[in-house]
Amino acid sequence: MGKARLLIVEDDFDISNMLRIYFAGQGYDVDVALRGSEALEKTRQVMPHLIILDIMLPDIDG
Repeated sequence: MGKARLLIVEDDFDISNMLRIYFAGQGYDVDVALRGSEALEKTRQVMPHLIILDIMLPDIDG
């Protein structure tokens, strides 16, 4: 079994980057989406094990 894959959905670049660095350092494969529509597409593509989701996004609510 490979590493667990996370998808971080956060429109604030600094916060999403900080979370990406932290979780990658903990050994996770991390993908980041800055918009809800991008998150939906990445979810279909990479099938993450866990999604860390901001509830207020610019295009759709989390």
